[in-house]
Formats: sequence, C-alpha cells, structure tokens
Amino acid sequence: MPIFLDDQPIAFPGRALSEVLSSANDHLADRGRVVVEIQVDGDRLTGDELQAHGNSVVEDTELRLYSANPRDLARSIIAALLTELDQAADLQAQAADLLQRDESNEAMTPLGKMLGIWQQTQQGVAGSVGLVGLDWNELEIAGQPASELMAALIQQLTTVRDAIEAGDFVTLADCLVHEWPDIADRWHEMLTRIIDLIDEVG
Repeated sequence: MPIFLDDQPIAFPGRALSEVLSSANDHLADRGRVVVEIQVDGDRLTGDELQAHGNSVVEDTELRLYSANPRDLARSIIAALLTELDQAADLQAQAADLLQRDESNEAMTPLGKMLGIWQQTQQGVAGSVGLVGLDWNELEIAGQPASELMAALIQQLTTVRDAIEAGDFVTLADCLVHEWPDIADRWHEMLTRIIDLIDEVG
C-alpha cells in the first residue's frame, strides 16, 4: 500500500483507513498540522464518503494524504464564507424583488442558490470553530451568544422552507425583505469576529 503525505512517500501502521489516518495525524501533531484531504486511488473522499470508508482495508490501494495548519485552514474557510455571504445578500434581494412582482417561479433560482450558500455557511462555521479548538457554546458576538445566532438562522431557514412548501409567497417575500438582512448583518459580524479569534489563537 503506497502512502503519500503531502506528495512524499511515507509508511504508517494500520490496515484500515481510520487507523492510517490516526497514525498520520499523530505524526503531524508536533508540526501543528492535520490531515485535511484524503485520496484513495485518485478519488477524493469527503464527508459521508469518508465516514463510510473509515473501516475499509486500504492495503491494495494508493493513499494520498494532504495536511494543513488548522488555524490557516479555518481562517481561509471563514474568509471565503464572508465573500459568499455578500453573494447570498444579492441573491436574497433578487428573489425578494421577483416575489414582490409575482414572479415566484423565477424567484426560485436565486432563492435556491441563496439557501445553498447559507447551508454551506452553517456547516463551514461549525467545522472551522472546531478545527481551532474554540468552544461554540462560549462564543459571544456583540454580547449575543453565537449559539443564538445559529438558532436564529436555522429558524429562518425553516420558515423559508415551510413557506415554499405551502406556496405562501407573501410570507416568503416578507421574510426575505424584513428578516434576512438582519440575519446577514449579524452573521457577517460573527464571521469577522471569529477570524479575529482565530488570529488570537495563533
């Protein structure tokens, strides 16, 4: 089983993928790095795929592992999400405008893209905070717990989903016009604050 770490050949004990990853992260710990990308025979494993292959025997495969500094990785993720939120704000405004003009079918395209960005943001923030060892439950943004901001986002996502399923485009437009700008502003502030905290950790 050829194993490469950051494109350099290396040997780690273990037959299962999870065992090799554990050994690799132990090896990287002194350098302040962690494995952030895994390729098995050229195929990148992420999310559910990685979990599903955790106990797979990888003796007859080529395994390539790539590492990064957790702080640098988390910071780059949050910075990218800030840019994405600016795009989400534009999409939200487009969707709201189309709904107010009774063009609900056309509004679904920007709305779908906007929701996709927010769902990625929700996942990306939680993962990045964990990468650098920050306690989500102890984070506060302008005196408001970060957990409350997450709960407010989830509530608004649920409101939008329910309005779409019910075909209630009046409520949907109202939500986009009156609720989402405040959500976006507070999350923008939160992400900026998280970047500051990541820099402090470093």
